[in-house]
Amino acid sequence: MGWYERWAEWAERYRFLVDLCWTLLAALFALTLAASSPSTFSLGGGQAVLLSAAVLAPLPWCRTRPVASCVAVFVVCMLQITVLGTPLLLPADLAVLVSMYCVTVYGPRWAYWMACGMAVVGSVSVGISLWLYNGGSPMSVTPMIILCLALLGCSFAFGLVRRSRRAMITAMRDRAERLEIERDQQAQIATAAERSRIAREMHDIVAHSLSVIIAQADGGRYAAAADPAAAARSSAPSPRRAVPPSPTCGGCSGCCGRTSPAPRPRWA
Repeated sequence: MGWYERWAEWAERYRFLVDLCWTLLAALFALTLAASSPSTFSLGGGQAVLLSAAVLAPLPWCRTRPVASCVAVFVVCMLQITVLGTPLLLPADLAVLVSMYCVTVYGPRWAYWMACGMAVVGSVSVGISLWLYNGGSPMSVTPMIILCLALLGCSFAFGLVRRSRRAMITAMRDRAERLEIERDQQAQIATAAERSRIAREMHDIVAHSLSVIIAQADGGRYAAAADPAAAARSSAPSPRRAVPPSPTCGGCSGCCGRTSPAPRPRWA
């Protein structure tokens, strides 16, 4: 695993901490720019700083609470345009693009469609506010509306690509986990089947040996009355009468509890 994969895993694990650090860096730049150039934004320096801070405040939750963060950023920007009548965008208003991207990637499906509707409303509101501030023909603000829609559309498109990639990676990871579980299950099934086969073979061997012993014992008992010598010969040790002791089962069936060999029959 390379440094990028480790960094991505760490950033995914600590979303709020990473987003908070990036928000503080963005606030340092945006608030400094808003305070140093107040005349550009038709606001006082203090008002521009407060408004920029209000826009950037929801960003630390853009991945952990994407819907709430997106709605908060949209509400603050709409208050800036409609209530305060600020026709130009503040540097902190670029947080709208970040919020649009995050709600598309990490939010539910209905949330990013809602964000698309808010993007259209916000872009048209910027154009209307600029037209009321400058006057002139309404067509003069059309490029500004198109520019806002294009930026938000690009953010939405990048978010969709990232969302599809995340879904594909998640599906591949789940499939790999399922395959690993199935492989372990197949190994356990194969082991159980092999143990069952060995147990059946041992059972057949023991049953055959016992049947031989019983047949010899019955034959010896019947022959003892007529021919004692034949009975003595039938009771002699035979390899076929040796019953395998229980430890040879290998613990396959778990039914063999004795550890000593079976006693040999004694003839009367």
